[in-house]
Amino acid sequence: MTNERNNMKLLIIGAAGVQVQPAIEHFLKSTEFESITLADLNLKAVNDIVEKHQDSRLSACQMDIFDHDHMVQTMKKVDIVYNSSGPYHLLGLKVLKASIEAGKHYVDYCDDTEPTLQMLELTEQAKAKNLTAIIGLGVSPGYLNLVAKDFSDKLDQTDEINMYWSIAQGEPEGPAVIDHMCDVLSGEAIQFLDGEFVKVPALSGFELEVDMPEPFGRLPTAFVGHPEPATLPRYIPGVKQVINKYATSIDEIGFYQGLAELGLMDKEPVIIKGQKIAPRDLLVNQLFLASKHAESTIKDPISAAVLEVKGKEAGELVTYRTKMRGHMAPLTSLPAAFGVQMLARGEITTRGVMAPEGFTELLTIIQPLLDTGLIEQETTRILS
Repeated sequence: MTNERNNMKLLIIGAAGVQVQPAIEHFLKSTEFESITLADLNLKAVNDIVEKHQDSRLSACQMDIFDHDHMVQTMKKVDIVYNSSGPYHLLGLKVLKASIEAGKHYVDYCDDTEPTLQMLELTEQAKAKNLTAIIGLGVSPGYLNLVAKDFSDKLDQTDEINMYWSIAQGEPEGPAVIDHMCDVLSGEAIQFLDGEFVKVPALSGFELEVDMPEPFGRLPTAFVGHPEPATLPRYIPGVKQVINKYATSIDEIGFYQGLAELGLMDKEPVIIKGQKIAPRDLLVNQLFLASKHAESTIKDPISAAVLEVKGKEAGELVTYRTKMRGHMAPLTSLPAAFGVQMLARGEITTRGVMAPEGFTELLTIIQPLLDTGLIEQETTRILS
């Protein structure tokens, strides 16, 4: 491990968002950065965050991600870009392109499949500038990808990687998170089945039930459009199946299926009383208002995930199963924060654009993340 450097400069884009606040607090407890610029379209919100923390390293600036030139010029003043601005299916590719043009290392927690695949195509451009870009370093994708890779490395042969997740009502959610949920719960979802990438209808396959951590219990699971099935097979040779499913009630699955059938998840505007309105925008607004009510009434909401990695070890069929719980905001933003710190300390030397499991150096953040106490995790090794 190299010595920490305290002269680095960090730019956090989308810094007014709910999910990234634990990461900002984490950086203020560390010593890697002499300055941390909080950038957001909402200048008042980031100014309020600077005022709240009263730390001389913090500053605020307004940033419009659709103003490419201004974004590049701002990035040129720092060393590392941490992109927390969502939804990533609208903004992720724009920010990474600007970061590569500016010649800066990059980390995000992109959780949408399409931009993930688009960003991975920029790997040669990043390598040509000696840059590292880590895509999707949240919890899912992100931390769970690393745990899956760690389990896979213990096996002689990896056959299946199965991921299931549940989100509690009352978890703090901004409009970008809700827009993301609408995106992954509608249309088609890439999964890796029988050794091939296939597209299945989102929210299909809910016949399979899984025992989720408390308070969720046993739930049906449905396919969703998350990046893990699109990236893990790239880095784990020979795997036959990688799936990602949302574990929830039949009623909620039916609710979202109904919204999709009514066209309320569509992004294309329609004319209503002479006004152009995208059904998705209206839906996100109404769901956001409902989520704010839930936040005010539900105490200590906990989200959860289950990861299964199956294969052969010393001639025996083995399953590694991890059950984990925690609060969504720190689980989402802290893995990326740990990755940013490793870049600042020079501990990641692999160059290019890859998902977290493509960087062997990142396997070292698994235990430190557990040591924070923010993740409740139980792992079992099962002989079949």
